[in-house]
Amino acid sequence: MMASETELDQLRDEAIDWLLQVEATPQDPELLAALSAWRRRSAAHEAAYRSVQNMWQLASDLPVDYAQQVGNTPAANGPAGSAQVHALPSHPARHERRPVRSRRLAVAASATLAACLVLLVGSMLPPQWGADHTTGVGEISSIRLDDGSMVSLDTDSAITVNLDATKRQTSLITGRAFFDVARDADRPFVVAAEPLRITVTGTGFAVDSNPAGVSVTVQEGSVEVATDTKQTISLRPGDRLKLNHADGTTTRTRVPPTDIAAWRHGQLIADGMALQDVVAILDRYHRGVILLTDDTLADQRVTGVFNLREPLAALRAAVHVHGAEVMKVTPYLLWVGPAG
Repeated sequence: MMASETELDQLRDEAIDWLLQVEATPQDPELLAALSAWRRRSAAHEAAYRSVQNMWQLASDLPVDYAQQVGNTPAANGPAGSAQVHALPSHPARHERRPVRSRRLAVAASATLAACLVLLVGSMLPPQWGADHTTGVGEISSIRLDDGSMVSLDTDSAITVNLDATKRQTSLITGRAFFDVARDADRPFVVAAEPLRITVTGTGFAVDSNPAGVSVTVQEGSVEVATDTKQTISLRPGDRLKLNHADGTTTRTRVPPTDIAAWRHGQLIADGMALQDVVAILDRYHRGVILLTDDTLADQRVTGVFNLREPLAALRAAVHVHGAEVMKVTPYLLWVGPAG
């Protein structure tokens, strides 16, 4: 009989305990004998220990300053003095743990702690102070503006709104939004998503702003997109314009209008999407941090429709076809790597 996901998670927790003890005292014959007996109890026990070993090996390959790198992500660098530290839940030890001094454990532990702190500090605060509308992790909100326009705001997103008798201006600070703009020829509707400015009089379009870049996708009507180079690009239904923050380049592609902003219906539609991009999207819906450290795996392509309301199940489905697995290190940290 195959073990359930809950049973597998419990076995991995036990495997982590065993591995920590072996790293601390690798020459202890009694400990090694006990571990060997535990591993022989079932194929699931052996698979759990092998997957933990794989994760451990990945941790040993991380740079020594990995925790500092994680701590320097935008989510961790909120307004000065705004950090809030909350205690993390812990699993009761199933075996007495000995002091662990290995460099590998120090790196893995500091990386895990840093990742969890990034989550906890970032998620306790709005994505940006001063936003008029925000959503939390896993939340999608519909907002009716005073001019009759509708804004759908995806998970972990934030916008500002400035409407008056002469102008209609909004800013997407972070995340994703779909705008269904009420027509008003005298007051064009402007969306700023740095460094882009999107201008319309009445149409439906989606905007995505993330650390990698900004994209604009038109479902109906037309939009004018101005870049920081003073270039203006006209988009029609099905057009998608992406700007890469790293080098400032823009690319234009076509998207089926029915697939645009599928997140409004709880779906992630991937058509040859890089696994690292799939992970980045699912990470926005997971109340924690998802780590993918295998470069070869990150570049693998994924095609399918995934349920954003079940990010863990969606992640496991996306990586399974490439012979990878998802390990729940803690309720807050998921580690994606090659299967054991």
